Amino acid sequence: MFHSRYENAYVNRAVDVAQVRPKVQPPERLQDVFGAVKSYLNQSFAELEPAYELEKSGEFNPDSPRAKGTDFIASELARAATVLSSLWYTAWIESGEPAPRR
Repeated sequence: MFHSRYENAYVNRAVDVAQVRPKVQPPERLQDVFGAVKSYLNQSFAELEPAYELEKSGEFNPDSPRAKGTDFIASELARAATVLSSLWYTAWIESGEPAPRR
């Protein structure tokens, strides 16, 4: 129930792209793709407890959106968009480079 409310109902009702877009960082070439993904996943894991605390306090009620919950989700969406765009950007840049010699 939490994931449906948090990832779907609340986002559709309370989060607008205008709240997310300013938080998205420009893509950058990742020097260590595995490390970047690992770091992203570790940060996501670290946000679990705060997300559940916000849920318990009623911040993710789609029928009564609250600023704290909306900002939390907008920040998470922006962080995900930033990492994804950096992954794509890195792949694009590296696709034009010669293959390393083995």
